[in-house]
Order: sequence, then C-alpha cells, then structure tokens
Amino acid sequence: MYPHDPVLYPNNGLDKIEITRSDIYSLLEGKDGIQGDITNKVITIICNHVNEYHGRNTPDVAPYCATVEKYDFVFNMRRGNFNSPSRELTRRGMPKEKFEQVKHLFISIEYSFPSEHQAVLVISPKAKTIDYLDSWYRGARKDNSNTAITWACKLLGKHLGRSFIHTEWKARTNGSPVQRNSADSDCGVYTLMNVMCLAFGYDLDKLKKDEFPPGKNNDDQVFAKMSRKKRRTTAELLHGKFDKFPKHPKRGVSAYAYEFGDYDDTIAGAGFSDIPEEVINALPEKTRLNVGKYKNVTTKAELLRAYSNLPRYIASNRHTFEECLYKIEQADEFMRRLGD
Repeated sequence: MYPHDPVLYPNNGLDKIEITRSDIYSLLEGKDGIQGDITNKVITIICNHVNEYHGRNTPDVAPYCATVEKYDFVFNMRRGNFNSPSRELTRRGMPKEKFEQVKHLFISIEYSFPSEHQAVLVISPKAKTIDYLDSWYRGARKDNSNTAITWACKLLGKHLGRSFIHTEWKARTNGSPVQRNSADSDCGVYTLMNVMCLAFGYDLDKLKKDEFPPGKNNDDQVFAKMSRKKRRTTAELLHGKFDKFPKHPKRGVSAYAYEFGDYDDTIAGAGFSDIPEEVINALPEKTRLNVGKYKNVTTKAELLRAYSNLPRYIASNRHTFEECLYKIEQADEFMRRLGD
C-alpha cells in the first residue's frame, strides 16, 4: 500500500474516520503539525468521553461539552451566514432552550494566511464567556482574535435572540500558552491541550504552570514534549476513546489515565474582560442595542409602565412585543448620542 492510501479504522467509536498513512507518519515522526481534520476528530473524542463521564450522552439532554466538526460551520460564519450554524447547534442537541446547560462549545478554526495555523474558539454558556485560544497570539495573528469574538457574538445573537445580552458576557484572547517555534507546526497540539484542559475541568493557568514550568522551556525540551504528545494523540485517535489503558506494572495505575478536575469555570476567571467596543460596533443593530435594560419586562403593559414616550406605538396591535422593544432601544440609543 502506498504511503498516501487511506486506512479506515471502523471500530474507534466514531463514524467513518479516515486516516492516511501519511497522517500517522507525520504524527509519529514529530516533525510536522497535526492536520486540522485530525484535530477535529480528537476534539470529538474528548467531548464524547466527557459527556459520558457526566451522563450527558443521550439525545434528550444537552451535551456537557460539544464541538462542531463540519467545515461549513466556520465557512458560513466567515461569509456572515449565522442561520446555518444556529440550525446546526439545534440539530446537535443545543437549541436555544437548552443552550445554557452546555459547559463548553469548542469551534476549531483554521487559517491559511499568512501560513497554515489552528486555533479554537470556546463559547461557555454557563459562565457567559468567549475564549479565543491561539498559541501564536502575536503579530498579525492578534488581528484574528476580535474577528473570532465577533463571530461568536453574532452566532449567539442569532441563536439566542434577545436572551443574548452582550453586556453580561466576557471575552479573553490571551488564555493559551504561547508556542515557541516560529514554524507554527505545533499549533494543533496546543489546540488539543487547551480543549482537553477545559473539558476535563482545569484552569488554563494550570496548563501553563504544569506543562511549561519556568526554566524548562528551551527549544529542545519543548520539541520533545510536543513529540510525545503527538505520539499519544496518535494512540488515542486510533483507539477512538479514552478507556483506561492496562495498569502500569510498577505504579499500578494506568499510564494514560486522565483525571477530572474540579475547577469552577462557571464564572469568568482571570484575563476575561468586557466584550471589546469594536466587536460590539460590528454586531447587528438588534443585538448591539440589547443591553438588558428591559430584560425583566415581558408584556406590553409592563413596557408601557417602563417607557411612556411611545404609548400609541406600543399599544397598537400592529406591532409585536419584540418590535416595540427594538423601537424603544433605538430611541434610547438616539437619546444617548444626543447626550454625548
């Protein structure tokens, strides 16, 4: 069989994962980066394992952690189409009504310019945070961060409607450990480390401290660590899940066991701040104007008591409750600008 002929592993717990010999060679050799499709498959394995651990692996409940493998999900967001991604979330058991039950939604993002690169966008509905994790967060790559945060906010606005109040959410763009090599070849490994750390209940600061301690980060040490992680990723991908491996003959525990942490990431942690103003300005007007001022108002009668400047408009049967809210928020914005 030629090196690039596809090899299918049908018993690895996922549907029709096709892995080429060149993929395996690149992972085991330790010189090339992990390809984006492999990254997506491993993230799926991580989510499957975490959902099973938390008993959230049945169709009637929202997943604990989730990912979106389909490339057209990010492709549609790049084109400004957020209807299709919203429908995909609903199809995957995360409709608007259950979305806040999801701990983390991982969206893998690939770039081809100025060079091939991978990062991950993490939306955490419980904590109301958006985490853009990029291991090459420097130079021109920083420009990608606000773009990704904007995608997330637009997706949330489309999927959650008025339930998404951007002033209640926080964002972070510098949470990932930063890779040393200029060739970008380890970005896939860093992406998987970030995803696994969050999915298994650990703070990313722990990842930086344990995996890259001070004084042990020279190029040779980091290269050796990345090579080991690629080999482990290969074994996990071929196995298709994180079952406990046979016990170590001397230590008596599984050498590949992953323990779950208890980090409370239901609230925004270190490094998170308000959504950047330039992101807010790029949102659709209905999403941008919804700052939660009227979130406790549920009827037109309550709206008339809370806002008396448009009584005829609000009382008219021609306008829905949401249309009235939108009209009032436009008026609020107009008055705010007059005051400025």
